[in-house]
Amino acid sequence: MRTILTMLLAAGLLLVPAPEAAASTQPSLGIAGGAIIPGGKLNRDTKIEWDFQYNWAMFIDIPLVKHFHITPSAEIYRVGDLHLSDMCLSFRFMIPTRYLAFHLGIAPGITAAGKQVNINLGGEFGLTGHIVANLAWFANTKYEEIFNDGGGLHTIHLYAGLKFFF
Repeated sequence: MRTILTMLLAAGLLLVPAPEAAASTQPSLGIAGGAIIPGGKLNRDTKIEWDFQYNWAMFIDIPLVKHFHITPSAEIYRVGDLHLSDMCLSFRFMIPTRYLAFHLGIAPGITAAGKQVNINLGGEFGLTGHIVANLAWFANTKYEEIFNDGGGLHTIHLYAGLKFFF
């Protein structure tokens, strides 16, 4: 029991952000996993009910100035029986505090679903906290509208992960 408590305490201390968590001027590489909640129409014949699915994401966060970053990203997820992949270029405005850095952004891009490629547009909100000097945790949520011939698919992406500063 004592060992378990010690391990939980050590893991909890890793999640406490260090004071240098304010908006970084260093590029970072990140990977994340989470859930997606799709709803709407995938095409004219397939209506999607709101349901949880998994998603995976990877990205590169490139600071142009201290409080404005561009972030190319790729996400892979499933909707119904179809596997989808998003390629987005997020424009993020950073809001640093002493221990955390919040961001708000827009994320235009494309979504590939089978042989079909559609335009998407999303808005996102997230936060980052440093663990050690070059490693940070982050959490992000994004609402995305995928425009297609069936009327559109709405998705909510919820994910968290780690990013490495170089």
